[in-house]
Amino acid sequence: SPAPSPAPTPAPSPAPEAVNASFRYLPGFVPTTTQSDPPSASVVQYQNHLNEQGTQGYRLVYTAPGLSPSDHVEMLVKDQETSYAYEGRAVPFDIRNMEASYFPALLSALNAAGAAGWSFVRSLGSTANDSQDGFVNWVLFQKSKDTAFEYTMIDVPQTLDSYVSQSNALGQQGYRLWTEQTFGSATRMIFMREIGSPAQYAVQAVHWDSLAQDYAAFLNVQGAQGWRLQFRPVHGWTDDVFVKDTTQAATFEHMIDTSPGNELFMSQGVVDQANAQAAQGWRYFRKNLSTAIYLRTTGCSGTITMSLCLTASESQYDLE
Repeated sequence: SPAPSPAPTPAPSPAPEAVNASFRYLPGFVPTTTQSDPPSASVVQYQNHLNEQGTQGYRLVYTAPGLSPSDHVEMLVKDQETSYAYEGRAVPFDIRNMEASYFPALLSALNAAGAAGWSFVRSLGSTANDSQDGFVNWVLFQKSKDTAFEYTMIDVPQTLDSYVSQSNALGQQGYRLWTEQTFGSATRMIFMREIGSPAQYAVQAVHWDSLAQDYAAFLNVQGAQGWRLQFRPVHGWTDDVFVKDTTQAATFEHMIDTSPGNELFMSQGVVDQANAQAAQGWRYFRKNLSTAIYLRTTGCSGTITMSLCLTASESQYDLE
């Protein structure tokens, strides 16, 4: 009998669909202020620097905190057909009663900015005000084509269970746990909702057993159930906090890659790796010590600011 025909050669696997994301690294923004300039001058220059990038469609996703020149090592991403604007706003406080005076003023500033479409990015640091008769803390805001936002703020609860339950109560009202803000000796949790959005949010805290599974596998167990990593609260707790939009059926797949040279901080090599991974279908999500976390998502949507499937801005995870 004739020999059987050889099995057909299997079709090659389809090439991964590239992620529409171009990352950019910018080292060391240096303000060019003089002693005669008002305290706001360095903030205005930094704001203008970011706006130059924003008009090109690049969104800030990482910068070291602080106003000193050496701190401003930045990562930006262009992943949407839009432009961005940045603005630093001064939040006054009484140096004799810092926390009690600052947080109400911050919430007022957040909601005034949010009503005009500005979303909170991070605190820039404190200076004297321009009249030199008081002090302000500078807060950076970002604006794109999103709608308006509302903010609320609560004290950090004493227990992790309360942290989660209070976050979920606000999540049912459309408020997403956004970040934490520490000023002086006090820390507040900041929540943000997009006005007119049907989104509702849930939070859970899960402990990673490093002896039982690697971190990517741990993240993927949660991601398969629609949970995206947010941050690890710095209150003596060891659980990671995850967030989901309960109105969506999104899933998240995670991959962790070692940063070039085991780099702990942002660098050109980290950004080059992010662009290489984007071509392979992995979106850079955030830095994690000497590694970087990458995401693939399904069923995930949302506006630029509130979407859970885009690269996280540092305010959503960097609480140190």
